[in-house]
Amino acid sequence: MIGVFVPFTRPKFIQNVIENFQRQDYKQKLLIVVENGPGRGTFPRSKDWIVTTSDHHRSHARNTGIRAVASAGLSYWAVMEDDDWYSSEYLTEVWEHRHNGNVTGKASWLQIEPDGKLYRMNPGKEFSYFKFPETPGYNTGLLAATLAGWTDLDLVPFRPEIEYGEETIWFQEMTLQGNTLWSRDAYNYTLIRYSDPEHNHAWSDPLTHGSKVKNPRSE
Repeated sequence: MIGVFVPFTRPKFIQNVIENFQRQDYKQKLLIVVENGPGRGTFPRSKDWIVTTSDHHRSHARNTGIRAVASAGLSYWAVMEDDDWYSSEYLTEVWEHRHNGNVTGKASWLQIEPDGKLYRMNPGKEFSYFKFPETPGYNTGLLAATLAGWTDLDLVPFRPEIEYGEETIWFQEMTLQGNTLWSRDAYNYTLIRYSDPEHNHAWSDPLTHGSKVKNPRSE
């Protein structure tokens, strides 16, 4: 069974979250919504899913989600973003690759730009073990919106002083801890880019004195 958690920051994507989860052909699944930033207190309550809250930025929301999956008695987690698209076979793909690494994800993926054009990002990086580069940068890691892994792995501690690139640092520290990272194929998921300047993966966290905490892929 897979515990699917969603770091939820954008209330306008409530229906997208529900549809992505319900669309899945893989039926042994549990939805956990981690309300974060502007999304706090906005996701509807239901017996069909669990809602919890993260008080800080995205790295904390991720660890909160993994711990919530473990608390539910499940050994495997997968993350879904609130604003992207996941095909009906997405969780089946995740489950089939679960033994390939402590953490799996996509180093190559499909992406729709605001002009409607579809691109395949980073071709040639599928089905391989991922070694974190000595000089990390944009598009050097597994896409955070596609990560999955075991709940018994050691979590990288949340550090509120990190303002930019916390996911990049997470990959680097996961590698240093000896975890294996595996890249799945490029399909069953599409990252959707929006032209709205207010639509991004950042929000103001009072613990970082109002500074923006950004996901590297949103630059």
